[in-house]
Amino acid sequence: KLELAYAMRFLAFVLTPSVIGLLLFCNPVIRDLLQGGRFTAEDTQTVSLLIKIYTIVVIGGSFGEVLSRVFYALKDTRTPVKIAVVGFTLGAVIKIAVAPHWNVVGIVAATSAYYLFNALCMLFVLRQRIQGIGFPGVLRTVRDCLLGSAVASAVAFGVIATGFPFSSIPAAILAGIVYAGV
Repeated sequence: KLELAYAMRFLAFVLTPSVIGLLLFCNPVIRDLLQGGRFTAEDTQTVSLLIKIYTIVVIGGSFGEVLSRVFYALKDTRTPVKIAVVGFTLGAVIKIAVAPHWNVVGIVAATSAYYLFNALCMLFVLRQRIQGIGFPGVLRTVRDCLLGSAVASAVAFGVIATGFPFSSIPAAILAGIVYAGV
C-alpha cells in the first residue's frame, strides 16, 4: 500500500507540471518549433488543440500503467487485460461514431476517454479488492505541485512575453528549474 501511495505521489510530482505546461504553453512551443513555411498559424492552433485533448492520455496512461502493475503484483494478469479489452472496444466504437463529425479531434478525444476509463476502472476494482487502500500524502503532494507549477508558469509566461525568438525553450528550462526549487 505504501509503495502505491509513493508511486501516486511521484506521478503527481511529474505529471502536474507536465500537464499544466502542455495546456498553457503548447501554442508558443509549437509556434517556435514548427510554424513556418507551409505550417501555418492555423496549423499551430489545430495541433495545440489536439495536444490539449491528448493530455488526458498522458494522465490516464500513466496512472493505468502503475495500477496495472498492482494487479500483476497480486498475481492477477486477467483483470487489467479484461479492462483494457472492454476499454479498447468502447474506444473503437466511439472513434467510429465520432470520426465523421469531429474528424481527428473526435478520434483524439475518444482515445483520451479510453485511457481515462481504463485507469478509473482499475482504480475502482483495486479499491474493492484491497480494503483500506488509500493514498496517504497524495492530496498534499498535488497541492504542492500545483503551487510549484503556478509559480513556474508565471515565470514561463514572463519569459515568453519578452517576444524573443524561440522564447518557449528558455521559458521551459527556467520553469523546470523554478518548479524544482519551489
